[in-house]
Amino acid sequence: PLPPTATKPSITSCPSAPQSYIYPGVTGYVLGGDPLPVNVRSAPTTSGQKLAQIAIGGRFTVLEGPTCSENKAWFRVRLENGVQDGWIAEGDNTGYFVSPVDSNTGQSIQITPVSLPPQSVGNRVLSVCQPLIEDEFTKGQSAHDWFEDKTFGAPSNEQIINDYYEISLNKPPSTTSEAISWGSLRGFTFRDGRVEAVVSASSFSDVTTRVGIWLRYQDEKNFIAFMIRNNGSYYVGRYQNGSYQDIANWTQVKAVHTGDNAVNTLRVDIVGDQFTLYINGVLLTQFSDSTWQEGRFAFFGSSKEVPVTLHLDYVRVCK
Repeated sequence: PLPPTATKPSITSCPSAPQSYIYPGVTGYVLGGDPLPVNVRSAPTTSGQKLAQIAIGGRFTVLEGPTCSENKAWFRVRLENGVQDGWIAEGDNTGYFVSPVDSNTGQSIQITPVSLPPQSVGNRVLSVCQPLIEDEFTKGQSAHDWFEDKTFGAPSNEQIINDYYEISLNKPPSTTSEAISWGSLRGFTFRDGRVEAVVSASSFSDVTTRVGIWLRYQDEKNFIAFMIRNNGSYYVGRYQNGSYQDIANWTQVKAVHTGDNAVNTLRVDIVGDQFTLYINGVLLTQFSDSTWQEGRFAFFGSSKEVPVTLHLDYVRVCK
């Protein structure tokens, strides 16, 4: 099961301001990192008359922008009450004041890319944490219960081999032109934790190849997917009852390593219904989802370019 490929609107950024993530037509909200409300002004400048304030969590609709002034990106917005228009700054060199809301689900998405001090181990980019469970698949062995299918001639094979959990996409099923497979870690269900997975694909230079992880995994028709592809983009979606609902549509970021056999570290911090996502130590987005209270972990990949092998080199769930 794969989400549709969507094109994100072209977003203009101001040269001397942080990269913009809001744009005309999108709904935004005020972030909670700064306890002060956001000022709504009569003009795109801090000297403009203060018309109103938007409290933390307050929403607005972007009407136009950006206008570049004072090293900030300014946008004209309409407040949630629908009767007040004015200009707000998206952020400054210390961080973002506001963020977009996902148009499909109405859930808040905080997008604040920052470089973190990761712990580099070879090609891995790992944080410092205390594992509840981890697996390196050393010498083709594991102490954990992973799904495996080594059937000769099958459309796909899933097995622990060499130092990987490996998915081999051999041929697409008769009903579609795209091959897909996944393998789950059985016997370990969790609610809160930090998930880190080091993944790669042999044909990651092919545009149709996607690799990623599934969280809160219930079964093959119910989970949250976090995936990347070769053009340096990532996607997050809720797959429920066999249908995708976008949480963060395909978004290009410099953090994704591209090319055949490129190694990427995916990380998700889960606290209750709050999810925070990283790639290679770079913060991507945050969102809230209460669909499932707990679930399992699965590794997956898909491609129209077959045969292709996908590797889960290392995985852990930390406290």
